[in-house]
Parts: sequence; C-alpha cells; structure tokens
Amino acid sequence: MPKVKLDGFILLLAAAAIAGTAHILVRTAPYGAILSGYDPAMYIVGAENLAAGAGFSGIAGGAIVAWPPFFSMLLALFALCGIEPADAGRFVNAAAFGLTILIAGLWLRRNTGSRILALAGAAAVMTSWAVSFVFSSMWSDSIFILFTLFALMQLGAFLDRESSASRLPLAFAGLFAALASITRYVGVIALLAGALAILMKREIPLMRRLRFAAVWGAASSVPLAVLLARNWAVSATLTGDRAAMASGQTLSDSLSQIVESFHLMLFPISAFDGGYPLWAAVVPVVLGTAAFVVASRGEGAFRPRPILPFVLFASAYLALLAVIAPLTIEDSIDYRYLATVYVPLILTAAFLLNGLLHSEVRGMTAAVKWASAFVML
Repeated sequence: MPKVKLDGFILLLAAAAIAGTAHILVRTAPYGAILSGYDPAMYIVGAENLAAGAGFSGIAGGAIVAWPPFFSMLLALFALCGIEPADAGRFVNAAAFGLTILIAGLWLRRNTGSRILALAGAAAVMTSWAVSFVFSSMWSDSIFILFTLFALMQLGAFLDRESSASRLPLAFAGLFAALASITRYVGVIALLAGALAILMKREIPLMRRLRFAAVWGAASSVPLAVLLARNWAVSATLTGDRAAMASGQTLSDSLSQIVESFHLMLFPISAFDGGYPLWAAVVPVVLGTAAFVVASRGEGAFRPRPILPFVLFASAYLALLAVIAPLTIEDSIDYRYLATVYVPLILTAAFLLNGLLHSEVRGMTAAVKWASAFVML
C-alpha cells in the first residue's frame, strides 16, 4: 500500500488557518461577536425578519436600504435551522478568517514559488490585530473581504493566462465580485477594477477586450442592479439617505485619518504621539513604485499581471474612501474600513518583494532594489 506523504507547507498553512479560526471562536466565546455601531443590530434583525418571511426589514417593519442584504441572508439560513443569527455570525466570521488566511498563503505560493514568503504572508494576515478584530465583530466586512480576495485572485489568474480562451477564472471572478457588491455597496469598486484590468490586457485585441469587459460588467453587476432597483422602489433612494450620516470632515482630514490608521495597524505601540504625518505616506508609495519598476526591468521571471487587480482595487478603494467618507460616514476613517485593503496590500508587497529578490540589477538600481526590499520586509 503506497504511503501518502503530506506536504509540510500545506500542513503549516492549514495549521495557521485553523489557528486563526480558533482565535476568533475563543475570542468571541464569552460574550459572542463584538456588537459595535448600528450594523450588528440591522444584520441580526434583518436576518430574523428574512427567516420569518417578513423580508429584509428593520425593527419597525420598514425596508432596510442602507445595509446590503447578503450577510443577513446567510444568517437567515442558520436561523431556519434553529441557530440564532448572532451565534451564526460568530461562526461565519471565524470560518471566513480561516479561509482568508488559507487562500492568501496558497495564492502567494502559486505566484511567487516561495514557501517562506507564502507562510510569512499568511502569518501577517493571521497576526494582524486590526483584521482579527474586524472578523470578531458582527459586521459584513468579513465575508466582503473574502469575496473580494477571491474575485481579485481569479482576475489575476485570467490576466496571467497567455491565451484569452481561458475564461473560467473570469467567470469565477465575476461571481465573487457580484457577491461582494451585495454584501457591501463599496464592492462596486471591484467591478470597476475588474473592467479596467481586463482593458489593460494588451495581449487581447481591443475589440475582444471591450467585449470581455462588457460581459464582465453585465455578469458581475446584475445582483447589485436588482438590489438597487429594489431600494429605489421602496425608498426612492439607491442606498439610503447617506447625508444624515455625514461627518462633515474635509478631504485633508480623511487623508490624515487613512495614513494614521494604517500606521496604527502596522505599529500599535507608536512613538508618534502627535499622529503620523501625512507626508510620511509618500515614502512607502515612492519605494513601492521603485520596487515595481526595478522588478519589471530586472532580469528574471517577474510577472506583474497577477497583482494588477489588487493594485487597481486598493487604489480606487482608498481614493473613493477619502472622497466620500466625509459625505457618508458618521465616524472617522479607522482600521475597520482599511482592513478591506490590508490583505491585498500584504499580498502585493510579498509579490513585489519576491520579484525584487529575483531581479538581477546593478549600480544605483541595485541600491534602490535593496532599500525597497528592506522596507517591505
């Protein structure tokens, strides 16, 4: 009888995923998932009313519009089986955290060929206090992050194919992007990033790219279009009255909060008591750009296409967040909103680091290479 040899990398990665899932379950065991803000109440009540056949409605019976329904729909399925929505949310988020760690490691292993980088990237996701807090809360951000990652990864797989005949990854990407958009409205960014990434695949003739982008847009946006039509029918608004939740902050305030929140996510104990200066964000942006240029021009097998969807999504998401946050978010921009792009940025940094380490360059370019690699590490 042949012996089955288990791969050490798979065992370690699975252990990390299981540890992440267990962490969320243990953390939320005493009092359940963290209930913070209006969102948990809306998701729980919405799930209870869906299970009772009353539709996606709130406590007073009015239709819920400001919150998309997919998270409540998942909780309603558990409610039909006799599991309270609050308890179900705890298990759903714990499972989503484990899957996020798992697919992050698998993606890095496949696209970098490095087990060490893959395990390091998975560990960076597992040990992020901000990300684990989000997955410990009764928020839809958990499955939104998971769906978005799946969509971006499949988009990258489509872009990395030499032939445009491989359409299966694009179909899967569209499916997960559609689910993301009815989990959080900001998921529309994934739809736009996907269309732009397809148009940038220059190996395909322009007209075919346009057809691919049109098919992608139609397929990935149908559920969102149906949801928006329903919202308009019941409230004469697409996503509810967002003006009532506006913070009234300026664009400069939003940018400062984004930088400070990222700094807090990476360095919880900070020596910058006065806040992280906004201009300091220029340093990683410049070095990240330099790393991309060096890895692209160096001698090696660096392929930038797998990370293109991540970069496009993160850039568009952060730009949109900075612009619309003062108009739609009651509180300041904190790590909850930035957790969405934390994992894509970790994967991008690991991918670029691998490209840098395998690029052969000399002179001043070599100095830029090692400086960028040091910052990414």
